[in-house]
Amino acid sequence: MRADIPNYMPDFRENRLKVLEEQTAKYGFGEKGRLGIKLASVSKENPIQLGVIACRDFKVGEKIISSRPYAHVTEPKTRCDGCHKTKEEGLEKLSLCGGCSFYAYCSRKCQALMWPVHKFECKKLLQYKMIAGQFPSKTTRLCARLILTARLNQTENGTLEIIDKMIDIKDDSTDIGMAESVDGLSKFTITLLQDDPGKLEFYKAYLSKFSPNGMAHGTPDNTLITPLISFFNHSCDANGIIHQQDLVYSVYANKPIKKGEEIFFNYRSGDNNAELNKILKEVYKIDCHCDKCTIVQSTGSLDQYYRCKDTVDCNGRVDIRNNPISPPDTIGICLKCSKTYPTQTLISQGAKIKDNLKKAFAPQNATTKRGQILALNQYFEHFDVMDGELINLLYGALIDLDIPFIIKRIELFLIEKHGINSELYFTFVYIVGPRYFELGKSQLASYYLDKVLEFDRKFNLIELEHKFALNHMLNIGLEGVKADKSAFGTPDKYFDSSIKY
Repeated sequence: MRADIPNYMPDFRENRLKVLEEQTAKYGFGEKGRLGIKLASVSKENPIQLGVIACRDFKVGEKIISSRPYAHVTEPKTRCDGCHKTKEEGLEKLSLCGGCSFYAYCSRKCQALMWPVHKFECKKLLQYKMIAGQFPSKTTRLCARLILTARLNQTENGTLEIIDKMIDIKDDSTDIGMAESVDGLSKFTITLLQDDPGKLEFYKAYLSKFSPNGMAHGTPDNTLITPLISFFNHSCDANGIIHQQDLVYSVYANKPIKKGEEIFFNYRSGDNNAELNKILKEVYKIDCHCDKCTIVQSTGSLDQYYRCKDTVDCNGRVDIRNNPISPPDTIGICLKCSKTYPTQTLISQGAKIKDNLKKAFAPQNATTKRGQILALNQYFEHFDVMDGELINLLYGALIDLDIPFIIKRIELFLIEKHGINSELYFTFVYIVGPRYFELGKSQLASYYLDKVLEFDRKFNLIELEHKFALNHMLNIGLEGVKADKSAFGTPDKYFDSSIKY
């Protein structure tokens, strides 16, 4: 194993971009690189802020880059440490490692894949547990694997030097709590690796980068560092999308991208830009300057849209935002007719209506179909759109209610909020199309399955066996069937008639 990792953190503020250009060139970055992208300073106010710039035009659906994580960790008994799949994703079984009884694997192939790194930590995990009374934290294990990967000279998906140069050194003295946390974690890492205590400051410098800068990402039961992907900045109105298949992360163009444009993807998809802004600040330490977020920031909008009840003809969108007459008070303002509403009334009534809707569709609830429709009508009378929480909770049951225009409402909302090339829209049609096919709703199944395959023609994300099944539904089960507008039924009286569908 290599042991020549430096004990120091060189000052790179002056040559940061130059060093990163040299380091990433071997992965295809650069003006003449095979990827057609390069790193560049993207902020006049903060010259060390970097982003990814297109060196050529990209068409919608074109893959920009693919990369596996440089280092990753999983939580025990939930995911395979080799492929990161779970039992919910089709794994028949997960077997714990015989050496540490901590990490789990779905096959010998996955165990062999991770063994070059895991063999150095396997017994030490148990030794650590004997001393500390528990296994090391996720952050500690991730740091240890990052160091182990560097020592093994595994550079297929990045290098420690790239991670070193990606962000500025954090001044621990500005955050005592963070400094104490980092100090403790780095000591734990020294213990876990049984390494030279002289490298304590070196480990502290790397650990200080993870949490404050959002470099580590994933889900509650798996965390990873993907440095080549981390160069892309966030935008809610992104021109790229990120897709994960097993442990491969790929960025695709979801809009036409011209040479010289910066390429973004959405770090955290959400239906409420006000809440998303808070997450971006807290987790990633960034502000989004897309049009939607700019409106939210400049108006104080809560991005919670209600329906205007001024006239039957309005049905406009009511937004809660700063009251221009008496700031910082807020008020509900119809963006179509300018009628105003008391903030607290909108919020309190809305909370009750949402709660009633959830109860009406709860699996253990014996509410009749009529009761569910009544709860939906109350919802649409008060709210302008379906929010993401309710979409996830309800759209399986909503399909079975056989009111197709409600499903169309959700589709229109997803297109407006996230775009027709978003993965959220793809997930929606990918669930709805086959379900309508099962229910024998031929026109609706044809419409949504067409959308699924249209998305796949752009991005080629569907696995071959699933693609075959979808084509079979359309070409055999639905041959000659086409959906027209009438298949969605009549819009409810609360639908804004100015919206095209």
